[in-house]
Amino acid sequence: MKQRELKNLLTELRDKLAELPKSDEESKESLEVLKKDIDRALRQLEHSEAGELDHESLRARLREAIDRFEVIHPTLTAVINNILNTLAGSGV
Repeated sequence: MKQRELKNLLTELRDKLAELPKSDEESKESLEVLKKDIDRALRQLEHSEAGELDHESLRARLREAIDRFEVIHPTLTAVINNILNTLAGSGV
């Protein structure tokens, strides 16, 4: 798997999430959960000997984020799509 590329994309997504305004409470809660998931995935990539993480769970959470944010945050959605494509391209 392209671990470095995945790590870079997850870092980019975390940075994009930090830039988003937190206008309504529902979006704010969803963004916080997604940020925690990304931080967890990054820690797993950095500290695991094999660099393994729960790809299926991460994919599911990213797809949920796309459904929720694709209209109001298109840039965020593009980064999430890049991560999903990287995971799919890795054969996982």
